[in-house]
Amino acid sequence: MRATEGLRDGSATATASAGRRAARPSAPGLLLAGNRALARALRDNPRQPTPACRGMAVLLRSEVDGAPVAGGLIGSIVGGIQDAVATATAIASGQIGGSVGRGGKNNPLDVAVVRELLRAAGYADPGLGAAIERYQREVAGLRRPDGRVDPGGRTLTALRGGGAPAVGPVPDAGGAGATTTPPGATHPTPTRPGGTDPTPPTPPAGPAGPADATRIAAEIAALATTSAGLKRSGTEEIGAGRDALVARIAEIRTMIAGLSDDTAKAGFYHQLNAISPSYTQGTNMDLLEGPVATETRTCNITSLAMTLEGLGKSPADFTGNKEAVRAAARVYGHVVAAAADHADAELESLRMPDFVQLAAIAEELGNTAIDDEAIKTAATGSQPDEQGKKKVKGAWNSILDIYFLGRLARRFGVDANVVIFNLTSNDPTDPKQRKKHASDDFYALRALGAKSKKTRRTHVEKIVDLRNKREQLATLPASSTKRRAKLEEEIAKEAATVDAMTDLSQAALDEDEKSIPMQEYKERVRATIGAQVDRGAQVVVGLSGHYVRLQSLGDDHVIVDDPGRAARANRKVTWEEARAMSYFASALVVSG
Repeated sequence: MRATEGLRDGSATATASAGRRAARPSAPGLLLAGNRALARALRDNPRQPTPACRGMAVLLRSEVDGAPVAGGLIGSIVGGIQDAVATATAIASGQIGGSVGRGGKNNPLDVAVVRELLRAAGYADPGLGAAIERYQREVAGLRRPDGRVDPGGRTLTALRGGGAPAVGPVPDAGGAGATTTPPGATHPTPTRPGGTDPTPPTPPAGPAGPADATRIAAEIAALATTSAGLKRSGTEEIGAGRDALVARIAEIRTMIAGLSDDTAKAGFYHQLNAISPSYTQGTNMDLLEGPVATETRTCNITSLAMTLEGLGKSPADFTGNKEAVRAAARVYGHVVAAAADHADAELESLRMPDFVQLAAIAEELGNTAIDDEAIKTAATGSQPDEQGKKKVKGAWNSILDIYFLGRLARRFGVDANVVIFNLTSNDPTDPKQRKKHASDDFYALRALGAKSKKTRRTHVEKIVDLRNKREQLATLPASSTKRRAKLEEEIAKEAATVDAMTDLSQAALDEDEKSIPMQEYKERVRATIGAQVDRGAQVVVGLSGHYVRLQSLGDDHVIVDDPGRAARANRKVTWEEARAMSYFASALVVSG
């Protein structure tokens, strides 16, 4: 068998749900990884960071004085990034909304501000109260230091001045009304009613520069908030709101590219990955998809569509044969008319997976003259006739080939390279190396997901589904009674059958290890794919009979958007599960 034949998505993909997608789960593991990377970049930068950047780093640390700070690291895209922006803004102003230290309110945001002010003054003691008291005694000159900083008080005034207070000797510990602004000093940043933290300013317009990490965090926070409020069909973003989301992703990616710190860039790219649009193949129009759920087969172009929008690309960026696309939409007008989203004259408002179906037909048509029969042949293919006319594969078959997906991707103005899994080649994209090793490591990995008469991958998928549901249930608050009840019902229904599956038993994993050693597997994937994701690339991951879109690679798991079912967006897959399903046997790395 040729390597390209082994790279075809030749078997039916996981059956998509007939209904709309369930709520897209959050990806706390991804946010945590991105925020930690950003925190390291801001803390370890050899250049003197700005107060705002130091504030970002303070928030992203998960504890203060050895104890967790409630709310200091939020397990969601919107909350986490918005807190980072608020903290950076507050530290830049040096203001707090409540008392900090012994007997204080100790709001995490205010604690971060005071901690950074003390650090700048050289009082980074492990104990916050002790650090405040020592500063009050040695610098602020308080007669009765109490280890507490109050809003507008003498201690805060001294800290904001970088040392001693700007007024005369202080007779007492500062309270909220104990002082006025010193002559000539700027007025404090106004706070919200009730003395809360300052309102973050609107990010300035204009191109991003190397010092714009705080602004980019604000932009991503705003985009995440916007995304959460978009109009949806199920959970798929639809209409003009989705189009605006993709356009903004493109703009923010340009800002990120302007940063000089690679670690910070990687963190921001990962955060954008978690909020870019996700699709379910069962919602695709029935052109190359198949008219019934059992024939669902467009995981390939659906995953490609997600990677393109993850790069900020839209149907308007298509550079291929637009006349052929319009002709295909006319020939199959009844299908396009039933598409899940509105189609305009140029078809640019279609869901990206549906537009890519039309683009696939145009790509298969090539330079053939456009007429109805040519369009139908380009869509479904043809057999050789009696005169020996060449067989046409048709888009129906071509979309199963990852190399064809690469050709489609390039029609949107991006670079696309196929990576074949191997444990030895220094250049997995090199054709000679690919041919040499495809029959070894590639097929060895591919075979893992095809064991047990090609049912192993589908069995492991069910195991992964059940584990994700159990983990989600464990994190749901008790107040989410309806969602908890639904999850508990689903888990009870699936557990007896799924828990009895032996596809991930120790014996099975031992056999996998003999074929593809885990350490080598992880290292190779990270070297060939992970580094490119950190640089902003998007990846279509090929596995046994299926394709998914990669979000991130972690130490213990990977995060993917699996178009096979609604509940498989932001899906966590352990490395053992990934290997058992042949994840990364092939991959399409898309960048630009």
